[in-house]
Amino acid sequence: MTNKVTLPLVGGSGVRCSMAANSGFVFIGTDQSTQAVRLTKGSLEMQTIGGFSNAPTVTSITANAYGYVIVSFGGGSVIPGVVIFGPSGNVEGDGGGQS
Repeated sequence: MTNKVTLPLVGGSGVRCSMAANSGFVFIGTDQSTQAVRLTKGSLEMQTIGGFSNAPTVTSITANAYGYVIVSFGGGSVIPGVVIFGPSGNVEGDGGGQS
């Protein structure tokens, strides 16, 4: 069975995509989008992630063996931010800003 999901992300030639997953969710973003997407496996329910006030773009999405996923935004001259998801797919922390 194949499903198609239209994501609210900026794509195209030269765009870098980041993607990671845990047992229940897939997290997807691009370096041209100010938000990432969390897709629920099975139902394909979509939730957007991000929305920081300074509008940084997605720089990376990483996962570890324990099911935690970190979605990182910004960097360089843009103040960075992160959103941390636990194995259940719920936000466990977020932050960012200047040190």
